[in-house]
Amino acid sequence: LIVEDDQSMLKLLVSIFKREGLAVHTCADGHAAMNFIDTAPVVKIVLLDSLLPYKNGLQLLQHIKNKPGWDRTSVIIMADNMLEKDRIAAIKAGAEVVEKPFNPRELAAKVHRLLQRWNA
Repeated sequence: LIVEDDQSMLKLLVSIFKREGLAVHTCADGHAAMNFIDTAPVVKIVLLDSLLPYKNGLQLLQHIKNKPGWDRTSVIIMADNMLEKDRIAAIKAGAEVVEKPFNPRELAAKVHRLLQRWNA
């Protein structure tokens, strides 16, 4: 699941992960993401923009971690001017934090590493 409100960034991320052979779901804001998390089957990885309309990345991270069945879901927060205290809170909650702009190959490698947890 990719949650990103910037359409050009969303297209880039979808392209990266489809090229990697991964199934991709997208949401453009915090409300859509909350609805997806509440109604869809558990996903393996969620990429969250730190700054989103309605609910930010940290709020969505907490929702994911508190949602039954989603506790194994890996979360990567894509930080865009994220405060240090928020970055630390995200890491303590179990998320990876990736700084924007990011290297697409490095991000894809991180996602594949996190996917290995599901196959272990």
